[in-house]
Amino acid sequence: MTTGSTTTTSSTVFRLGPSNTSEFVDDSFTYTPDALDPATGFYGADIAVFFNVFQQLVEFNATPSGTPTTVVPGLTTNWTITDNYKTYIFRIRPNVTFSNGDPLTVYDVWFSFVRELYLGQAVGISNYAELTVNTSTLSTGLILPWGIRHAIQEVTGLPATTNINITESVLNNMLSNFNPDNSTQRAIMSYPDQAYVVLNSTSFEINLLVHYKFFLQDIAAWWGAIVDPAYVDAHGGVQANTANS
Repeated sequence: MTTGSTTTTSSTVFRLGPSNTSEFVDDSFTYTPDALDPATGFYGADIAVFFNVFQQLVEFNATPSGTPTTVVPGLTTNWTITDNYKTYIFRIRPNVTFSNGDPLTVYDVWFSFVRELYLGQAVGISNYAELTVNTSTLSTGLILPWGIRHAIQEVTGLPATTNINITESVLNNMLSNFNPDNSTQRAIMSYPDQAYVVLNSTSFEINLLVHYKFFLQDIAAWWGAIVDPAYVDAHGGVQANTANS
C-alpha cells in the first residue's frame, strides 16, 4: 500500500514602490552630461540638454492626449512622403531664430545633417547607416551622405568621385566657411541626386537608400537637431572625423 503526499506552495506578490503611496519618488540622473553637441553626445544625461536647447524638424508628440511614438511638426510646418517612404520633403517653418538671434534657413538644415555624418562620430553612423549613408563607402575613411561626392564633382569639375582627398578638402572648407550666398556652395546643396537636397529657399528633401516608413521617428530624436553654422564655426569649424571643441 502506497500513501501519497501533497505539497502546497504559497507565492507572495512583490510590488515595487514606496510603502506610502502618497510619497513622491524622484528617479533622476545624478551624473552630468558628457556633451553639448547633439552630433557627438550619446549619453543618457545628454538627452535632457539636447531636447531643451535644440529642435528637430519633427518632434515626438508629448501632449497628454498624444501618442508618444507619433510625430508633430517642429522646425517644419508640414512634410510630404513620396516613393513609398523613400523621399521626404519638409517645408521649413518661417520666422524662426536660433537662441542668439540668427535666422533659421533651409541651408542650416542641410548643414546640420551633413555635418553630423562628416564628424565621424557614433551618433551619425549608428542612426543613418544604409538610410542616407552607403556603408560600402566607409572604407574611404569618411562618413558621407550618399551622392555628395557626385554633387561636388558635378559643380566644381574636380574629380571628387575618384579622389577622396579632394572631397575632404572641399567639405572641410565649405562646412567651416559656410556661406549659402556662395553660388558654388548653393549649387552643391541643390544637386538633386543625393541624400540631402535644398529644393528651394523653404523646402528640404531627404532621399533614402531604402524604403523606410519610420524615418520621421528617427529624426525626431536628438540626432535630428538643427544647429547654427555660425556657432559651429566659432568653435573650431568642421573637419572630417573631428568633434568640435
